[in-house]
Parts: sequence; structure tokens; C-alpha cells
Amino acid sequence: MTNRTLARVGLQVPVIWWDLWASPIVDECLKASNWCVLRGNVPVAQLPESVELMLAVDADELLSRRTSIITQRLAEIGRPRCRGVIVENLSPDQLKSGRVFHRLTQSRDQGLTQLLILEAEDALAAEWMVEHTPAHVVSVRYTIDDQAIRYRVIDAARDAEMALIARGDLRLCIGEPAIAAVRCPIPQTPEELWEILSTVDRPDPAFSETAWKEYQTTHSPPPKLKSAHPPE
Repeated sequence: MTNRTLARVGLQVPVIWWDLWASPIVDECLKASNWCVLRGNVPVAQLPESVELMLAVDADELLSRRTSIITQRLAEIGRPRCRGVIVENLSPDQLKSGRVFHRLTQSRDQGLTQLLILEAEDALAAEWMVEHTPAHVVSVRYTIDDQAIRYRVIDAARDAEMALIARGDLRLCIGEPAIAAVRCPIPQTPEELWEILSTVDRPDPAFSETAWKEYQTTHSPPPKLKSAHPPE
């Protein structure tokens, strides 16, 4: 599996991170990439210690509990720590308050996690997160129908030494060197796994550039951020 670098922490990571679910070929998938994302209540078997685990948590769940959802989730899967936490469904008010980073920093200082990752709903949110938060990584959407991160987010992330991971079209994402990793649903068949690994082994920047040129003919750049406040 090809590795790329998470810029802000200088960490080499496999270019594929599996979104975990029950799979009959999970062992083969983990041999290809041992970096995985786990949401709550997902039915998965006990994972080997070699798996680098990211916990995906909802922002409301992170902020509304007295006890740490991260501590609880780790206890449920029998692990003392995880590699990173991905915060999903963040509202502008939650970003503005700073409470998300207070909770994440507490967990990091307690040795429960290392990487602080924010999931952006769109390019404007991603741009604000890159420019105004201490996150290590921002998770962005990057599909044939939504390439808006190419207008400003990728350049902003490069300037800030912020890593980007993507959810979207695998061929498109792999062809973009600025994307450190791509989140993929874990395959259910050997054929699906083979197709993913074949795409990873043959990056196609020309495909990504052609798709970007076509996208620009029908999509204008997002409006620029008006202030230091998160976009509404």
C-alpha cells in the first residue's frame, strides 16, 4: 500500500483508511491497510492490536456528555487509546465556542488519542477549519460532482501545513497528491478489494486534471469567507 504524509505531524500513513463494517474479508483488507475508522455501534469483530484506529464521533455526542464519549467507546472495544478522533456534524456555533477543541485536547493530554480530525460538510467549512483551527487533519468531500476544494482549500492547506483526507471518488482522490488518504467502505469481496488496490497502484493525475477542467466550466468558486467566524 502506498503511503503519504500527514503534513502537520509528519506521519506516514497508508493512502486508504477503511470505514469499518462487518466484512468476510476483513483480514485481507487489514493486510492491505491497517488504518481504520470506526463509528459507534458498528458490528465489527475484535481488531488486532496492529490496527491504527480512528474513532468517528458526532459533535453533539462529544459535547453533551459529562463522561467522555471517547473513553466510553474505547472501553467498549477493549482498547486503551486510539490513533485519532474524527469529529462529524460540526455546527458553526460548536466551532466558534472552542469547546470541541477543549474536549479533544483533554483526551489527547490524557493519552487517549493523538490526531485531532475535523470533518467538513463543504468546501467553505473546510477552508475555515484549515485557516482557523488547531486540528491536525481536515476531512473533505471530493467527488466528480463536488470538486470545490480545488478552488482554495488545497492551497490553504498546503500553506498551513494541514493534512487533508477525503471522502469521495477514489480515482479522483488518488490522482490528487494533496490528499493524504481516502476513506473507503471496507470491501465485501476479493474483487472489490482488488479494484481498490489496483486504483491505488496506478494514480491517474491526468484524470483528475481533466475532471477539474470540466468542473470549472459549470461551477463557480464558492464565495470567499467574510470574517474569522465559521460559515453559516
